[in-house]
Amino acid sequence: FVAEWIFRLKSDRAQYIYRILMVWPAIVPGLVTLLLWQFIYDPYYGLLNAILKWVGLDEWATKAWLADPDLALYALMGTAFPFVGGIGVLIYLAGLQSIPVDIYDAAKLDGASGFRQFLTIDLPLIKGQIRLNLVLSIIAGLQALPGPLVLTGGGPVNATMVPGLYMYQQAFSYGRLGYASAIGVVIFIAVLILTILNMTLFKDD
Repeated sequence: FVAEWIFRLKSDRAQYIYRILMVWPAIVPGLVTLLLWQFIYDPYYGLLNAILKWVGLDEWATKAWLADPDLALYALMGTAFPFVGGIGVLIYLAGLQSIPVDIYDAAKLDGASGFRQFLTIDLPLIKGQIRLNLVLSIIAGLQALPGPLVLTGGGPVNATMVPGLYMYQQAFSYGRLGYASAIGVVIFIAVLILTILNMTLFKDD
């Protein structure tokens, strides 16, 4: 939706500025971002609890976001805010910009609204980009390591233990290299199966 919004901007200059803003976070090292989120989630001095107190939600402001087994995984997911990957947006935007202008002109002559164009033109013609981003998301999700490692270490009570972190701990914390290699093979097979399913579901007509 962000890519679609940028694509629909009338000003080329505005499109250029927003493309830069999408890539800008990639310049910042991931560890810096994670440490910033660690401060935001701090139960005593964190920005999140301070904001909750400011708006009158004191009962929520007492939460130890990364130490509560019921909340830790959701807090970890929140570090992806605003849930827009800059590279993913640019991939979708490139797909939208490759659609011939003549198609949109014909749709406008037929009276198709912007939402109708999105459903009948944009989505079908960027299947390749959707497929690519889904594959990249599957791989990133199963191999996720920095976030859980830095923020929670897989805790509390293994609430945020993801496959990539589990493999890392088995290899480098416990020295079980063979077991870690087996986990890596299982992750590879899972990625392969999910990728094949993705390619099948989003195959070109």
